[in-house]
Amino acid sequence: MANRHFGEIGDVWKHLALSEILSIELPDHYWESHAGSADYLLTHSPPRDYGVYYFMTHCTLSPDLAESQYYLSLFKLFNRDEILYPGSPYIAMSILRKINASFIFCDLDQESLDSIELWAKDFQIPNSLLSLKKQDGINIIMEETQRVDVQPGNVFVFIDPYDPFQRNSHQNSSVELFYHCALKGLKAVLWYGFESLSIHQHFVNSMEKILHPIENLFTKNTVRRMEIIPEVITLGKFDHSGSYIGSGMMCCNLSSQCYAACKEKGMALAKIYREAILPDNRSGALRLNIQSITTEKNCVL
Repeated sequence: MANRHFGEIGDVWKHLALSEILSIELPDHYWESHAGSADYLLTHSPPRDYGVYYFMTHCTLSPDLAESQYYLSLFKLFNRDEILYPGSPYIAMSILRKINASFIFCDLDQESLDSIELWAKDFQIPNSLLSLKKQDGINIIMEETQRVDVQPGNVFVFIDPYDPFQRNSHQNSSVELFYHCALKGLKAVLWYGFESLSIHQHFVNSMEKILHPIENLFTKNTVRRMEIIPEVITLGKFDHSGSYIGSGMMCCNLSSQCYAACKEKGMALAKIYREAILPDNRSGALRLNIQSITTEKNCVL
């Protein structure tokens, strides 16, 4: 299994925002560096009870969430004999097949690629528009950006690694891939998780340092980070077991409409989690944080 944290709170925020972004941007080309599976067999566990199961139980209290593309994907897969959870490839194909977009999915796990291929057939996506790469996605995407026929505004790159700073055999990392996409003018999102405020601050400082050399190339608020932070993280040490972590997305070259939609959905998500309780009876409340990382730093929306 390529993603053992499917259906947890990090996935809920990731896929809620991704669904909104793709529905608004409607890119002609969707490239994913660490695709994972198109679907996952959903079973109960404490992290998933706090994540997708809590969301499905409470989201109908919020019109913003009940009408979201993410809820629509979940609803379709919940109403089956075997309840499935949609991965990012499922979400991307379900939204972008309507405009005949092309797809590149990279993953080192063959079973994940097989699941994508099955859903592509179900969505009637022709083979000519689907490329499955059992290779290092960082290198593949970097190579794709060099194509002379690539129009940056028509490409969306989703980067979803376990460790954004881990280097591959070519000494490239997911963070550097994001930098590369930003410099090329591609629309891109880099997902990251953090289990403490110190880890979170280290990530933010490192990203600002990496992006600083090209900061003057960006217009106001072009690069932003959008985060959901469980309040329990702010209370110091706790037994997180890697399951109740905060998560965020570093985004570049998206429209202001995208950021406004994600803010709306993020605020609605935080609202339904106000009364959430973790298994150890502590508060499961969430805090939304959307900030610019260039030009006007710490500009909270």
